[in-house]
Amino acid sequence: MAVEGTKFMDNASQYCLGAGTIPGKGFEMGHCKINQMDGDTIFTYYEIPLGDSMNGTFKCLGGTGKYKGIECSGSTGYTPINSAQENKFASSIYFKGEYSLMK
Repeated sequence: MAVEGTKFMDNASQYCLGAGTIPGKGFEMGHCKINQMDGDTIFTYYEIPLGDSMNGTFKCLGGTGKYKGIECSGSTGYTPINSAQENKFASSIYFKGEYSLMK
């Protein structure tokens, strides 16, 4: 859910694929596909310090539909939650930053 009066990325879900190194000694890094309710998507890259899941960074790589040409960056992090599927990782993710869309 979007906060502070904005509708950007409101009611979106995402699927991320990432990899990390030894806990506490490196970064988890990966890519996410953020699916909007209207079918448009945003693609991001993230880096999050292992052992410090609330202090990462992200940037946009592109998008489709109204998000084609998007530029964004900022901070990101996650809080793990129980997954409904065995062997799957689920979390509540936050993004805070700036974005611009091509007109």
